[in-house]
Formats: sequence, C-alpha cells, structure tokens
Amino acid sequence: MLRDPISRFVSGFLHDERQGYPRWPKSWSPAERLAFERFASPDDLARSLSSTDTTRRQHAVEAMNELSHVRERMVDWFVSLDYARERLADIWFIAFQESLAADFERLRGLLQLPEAVSLPGDEVRSNRAPRNDGALHEDAIANLKRWFSADYALIALLADRQQAGPEPR
Repeated sequence: MLRDPISRFVSGFLHDERQGYPRWPKSWSPAERLAFERFASPDDLARSLSSTDTTRRQHAVEAMNELSHVRERMVDWFVSLDYARERLADIWFIAFQESLAADFERLRGLLQLPEAVSLPGDEVRSNRAPRNDGALHEDAIANLKRWFSADYALIALLADRQQAGPEPR
C-alpha cells in the first residue's frame, strides 16, 4: 500500500509524537525525544529543512532520519527505484491509502473473498489519528517534495498497477 509521502510524513510525525497511542504504544528513543523537543509540529520540522540557520537545518535532517515513522521511505521497500522497475512484472496489485476503501473492495473482488472480509471500522483498530494539526506551509510542502522525491517517482512508476496488474498466480 502506498500513500502520498507528505500525508505519510504528517501522519508518521503525529503517530511518533503521541508515542504510538492508542494502538501501538512505545516509548521515544533519546533521538526521538530530542526531535520532539526541537520541533513542535510537522510543519515546524518540514520548514526547518530549508532553514538559513545551519544548526536548525541540521537538526531537522537528523530528526527526519531518526523519527521511526518518518525515516523509512517507501522506495526503500523496493531496495531502489531501479530494482522496482526490474520487478514490475512481479507486482500484482497496488493500493493507495487515499483510496483504501475502494482499493480494498477491488482487491476483495479479485481474490473472490466473502463480504465478511472487511476493513476495520473503529478508530483504534484502523489506526486513525485522534487529531490532525498537520497543516503545512508552502515552504514545508516544497521541502518535503524534495525530501521524498524518490517516493514520488516510485508512485508514478507503480500507479498503473492499481488499475491493471497481471492475474494472480
């Protein structure tokens, strides 16, 4: 399942900030604690990636590489963009977070699963964030588009797999 990298960043920041609650509680690492002491919001962190203050900018890069739900890029799941290209024929289906309900229904149909198989409906089991103060300034968005450029390239490469893939084996 893929997700818009900026949406994923905001969600990941907020998930880590609330220490995984309510679904997957975990304590912050020392580096995560420091990141949340330095950056009050996803916007603050993202905007700081282009700060003219070199120390602030370096702290932002460190935070991006330390926050557990921010540091992993989707392209890393495929080793590299080139490797993903090589393996396109092996990718049968891609779902997107932004269209999860519709994609799940399509997948359920392709796999001929009964209607009883469904996505969780409650907030906790579906891991929906209890709050979202993830509004981003245009500078933050521009910084994140640069930071996650490889993920955007991966999405462009795989987007057609959502619509048509090979038959299941």
